[in-house]
Amino acid sequence: MAFYCYSHAAMEANLSKSTFKVYHVLAQHVNNKSRSCFLRKKVIAKIIGKSESTVNRAFTELEKKGLMKRKYQYNKKGEQIASLYTLLDTPEIPVSADARALSMPKSKMDKHTLPTGIIEQNMDGTALKVYCYIKNHSNKGGKSFLCIDSIAKDLSVCWRTVHRAIKTLVKIGMIRFKASLGKFSTFLLKKQEEMPAIEIRSSTCGSSAAKDSASTTQNHKIARSKIMRSLNRIFSMRI
Repeated sequence: MAFYCYSHAAMEANLSKSTFKVYHVLAQHVNNKSRSCFLRKKVIAKIIGKSESTVNRAFTELEKKGLMKRKYQYNKKGEQIASLYTLLDTPEIPVSADARALSMPKSKMDKHTLPTGIIEQNMDGTALKVYCYIKNHSNKGGKSFLCIDSIAKDLSVCWRTVHRAIKTLVKIGMIRFKASLGKFSTFLLKKQEEMPAIEIRSSTCGSSAAKDSASTTQNHKIARSKIMRSLNRIFSMRI
């Protein structure tokens, strides 16, 4: 399975949800050594399901916060072609110490990895940001114990926004969630072989394989249904 690297600085920069997803599209396509790629705006817009104007605004925000450099490219006729984008893993504009202290995971790594198929999942930039936050704070087994209020504070969003993001991640099968009436809840990242995209790619012809796939899908739906009811119960108690 393919992976791509992204800088923790993107988590600390307090990017908008569309800009955060554009950053990850670029991170997925750049060369790991040069951290550069040639990509058309309309391709990025299609991947994230937004307009080219939204992508333009995302580029402006990334450049303003020192996370990306853009170099326009032209052909021999003087027509503009795909631009060269370079991600800056060490931002030119340093993140404030307060923000770094809030969101830096215990491992204090500068770079993290994600499976390339995650961009294709049906989630917005906020859900992607919450997923990255959970992953950055998980142990080797993919488990973490986090407070929803702390996630909201670190990501500078409302706890209701975090709640909606968690529901989205559970619904598309990216995480498991065990709600708690106490301060901390348990989050468990799905293993790579359990990811929705992997299930689709690994499906093969044959009755036995089809039955096993259908059974697994049904079990996942039941588990997600229980988690969603638990989330809704916690949500109703906080209102």
